[in-house]
Amino acid sequence: MRLRDVAEMLLLAALWGASFLFMRVAAPALGPVWLIGIRVLLLAYILYFRLIQNLGATRALTVTYLIPLFAMLWGALALGEAVTLAMALGCGLVLLGTAIANNLVASSQPSGRGR
Repeated sequence: MRLRDVAEMLLLAALWGASFLFMRVAAPALGPVWLIGIRVLLLAYILYFRLIQNLGATRALTVTYLIPLFAMLWGALALGEAVTLAMALGCGLVLLGTAIANNLVASSQPSGRGR
């Protein structure tokens, strides 16, 4: 036997053993994790499509602008990450942009109506 053959057999044995270890240890935990994930995704889809129905597609899409803001918030709360001044200013810009996109801030531009 060559060294390469031995290495391939050891790799195969390691992968084979790891698959048994996975089935014994990790597989029983996958069911609950998938079940929780499916419930959360289902709730998110229901809320998102209800937003589309009530607000329209363009306004409902502005929800995605808030993802970085919530990522920063949960990172600070759950992981203890530092919130810098630049991050806080960025959150302010995101909120301002979302408000402008949803016509919550009065525009100084003429609307062009009545011409």
